[in-house]
Amino acid sequence: MTDNNTRITGIGSALVDVLINESDAFLETLGKEKGGMTYHDDAEISNILDKSLQKPLIVPGGAACNTIVGVANLGGQARFIGTRGKDSFGDLFEKQICACGVEPELSLSQTPTGKVLSVVTPDAQRSMFTDLGASTQMDPGKIVPELFADTAIAVIEGYLLFNPGLMKTCLKAAKKAGAMVALDLASFEVVNASKDLLDEIIEAHVDILIANEDEA
Repeated sequence: MTDNNTRITGIGSALVDVLINESDAFLETLGKEKGGMTYHDDAEISNILDKSLQKPLIVPGGAACNTIVGVANLGGQARFIGTRGKDSFGDLFEKQICACGVEPELSLSQTPTGKVLSVVTPDAQRSMFTDLGASTQMDPGKIVPELFADTAIAVIEGYLLFNPGLMKTCLKAAKKAGAMVALDLASFEVVNASKDLLDEIIEAHVDILIANEDEA
């Protein structure tokens, strides 16, 4: 890292968080357990939204993106790398992170933008319906050191560990650009599924390891 590197760059899943406040009865009609997280395709999530009379709140999401938006909101130089769809959700994602002061480096996909629908019931419990969509289609061939130009710290989302080739490419590109690497382990499930890869990359490439007690 050089003294001229002042930016925090995040790379990870470009998702939109879609939140609706609904009754327990509405959740029961969906046949889903309260408080859980299940994967659905874009059509299924659209169907749930169509059934609700509530106006959804839509904001940028994804672990690395949330961190980078926080950096920008605190006045830091911030950049986010990810993949979004060529759709209204993707347009909204990019527009909102730009409004927060984040520089977007977003590749485009014909697949719909990834989204997490959260149905919030009166007890404040959140039940999540997830479609990763275009966020899973990040091309390792397009992750080059230039994306990390002027970066002091590259924040890499732990969910990228599920794509070992992409994770290794991100690490090498960030390091070649002169950035320190902060790896957010994301969840204990990610750690359990990626233990061998973590043993390989942490000592060689990671400067800052972000983990809660369970992940550690």
